[in-house]
Amino acid sequence: MALLAVGAVVYIVRYRRRTAALRRMAAAKGWTYKYAVYPTFTLKLTAPPFDGAGRRAVRHLIEGKVGDRPFRAFDYWLTLGQISEHWGVVITPVPASMPLIMIDRRHGMHGDDEGALASGSEIATESEELNRRVRIATVSPKTASDVMAPAVVQLLLDGGDTLSHIRFNGDIAVSVGHEIAMSEDVAERINALCTLVESIPSFVWKDHPLEGASPRPRSEPA
Repeated sequence: MALLAVGAVVYIVRYRRRTAALRRMAAAKGWTYKYAVYPTFTLKLTAPPFDGAGRRAVRHLIEGKVGDRPFRAFDYWLTLGQISEHWGVVITPVPASMPLIMIDRRHGMHGDDEGALASGSEIATESEELNRRVRIATVSPKTASDVMAPAVVQLLLDGGDTLSHIRFNGDIAVSVGHEIAMSEDVAERINALCTLVESIPSFVWKDHPLEGASPRPRSEPA
């Protein structure tokens, strides 16, 4: 019992330190921070890990812009019965209605089948090194191939854990981290996703015009 009590105290101290660090980071960069919000905006997201049944929760929401690009970063919790899973997530809008594309580090969040789509297929890029590292699954192979421009391929090769799980889900680009990150890692993930989206050729967006608006970070003009 004593060890459990000590463990609980250590967890609480670390959690409070992380909360304070995220608040400071957001303030220093001119971003906004909220400890908890209703997870309504996540209902638009349908790719893993947002496809699971259970009670959703959003904590440590950070909103702001990188350059002119708005984003949301947050901890996402999914609880079903006594089992709870959590991830660190960054999302940013894209000017298109994209078919589902999932880019996942092999042997990722859910093992060897990471990136599999029941009605989709896997594509390969011109980079053999990237093909060894990640699986790209999609319902639209042409669109996924268009997304994987040389600049995007290089960012994925260089990005490491900051770009280990990427989804294009309608008009939202999503970066998912298997574990909740510390403040400095959150900033890296935000910058990495925003840079990746800005590196996608503009014709990709034109090929998939918006069919309807999804929830936007409030920092984005209507």
